[in-house]
Amino acid sequence: MLTFLHMVTGTLAVSSGLLGLFVSKGSGIHRIAGRIFTCTMILLGATGIVLAQQVPMAISAVAGAVIIHLVITGSLAARARSGALQVMDTAAPLISLAIGLISLAYASEAWWNTDGLKDGFTATPYGVFGALMLMVAALDLRYRLNADPTIAARRCRHIWRMSIALFIAAGSLFTGPGATALPAWLQTSGWLSVPEPLILLTMSYWLIRLRCSPMSH
Repeated sequence: MLTFLHMVTGTLAVSSGLLGLFVSKGSGIHRIAGRIFTCTMILLGATGIVLAQQVPMAISAVAGAVIIHLVITGSLAARARSGALQVMDTAAPLISLAIGLISLAYASEAWWNTDGLKDGFTATPYGVFGALMLMVAALDLRYRLNADPTIAARRCRHIWRMSIALFIAAGSLFTGPGATALPAWLQTSGWLSVPEPLILLTMSYWLIRLRCSPMSH
């Protein structure tokens, strides 16, 4: 049942995320897709963490924690700061740092194991997640120290965090373990490799557009 919930939420998360990424920002469709994306991504990450303890598969637990953190902080970034959000801003760098250090510890464990693996994965994916979260921790700290971020800065934070979380989920669904549930002809067609670079390109487009807009100055 938990695996089924994980697959359903993953499919809904990626579908709503792709919709929200391509439609006009701030539109009604974007807001609805964003709410669905946020809820399903948190469920996706949470179920991934629980399932990872049963297998075990540490990389899924790390990915789940990364997704949850990016989605929550990215969702809150779209809102004006309040007292409650400032508390989250204070905790965010510590949470990012903890996830990053745990992932790097797993990378070290894989590196030193005789077979070079940790739960079936090499040190590389753990190292990538670890480096990503150390960067996120630095950006979280910078954001916390910025007393009054501009609207453009908040929107950029929102877009890139949601997009990277979507990129991770799409990778798992289209070119990772989730792809095994798709038809064999689709797996060999090459189309499953399209969503990931498309997400990064679209994210870059929106970030450049926001940075070049008058409100960013």
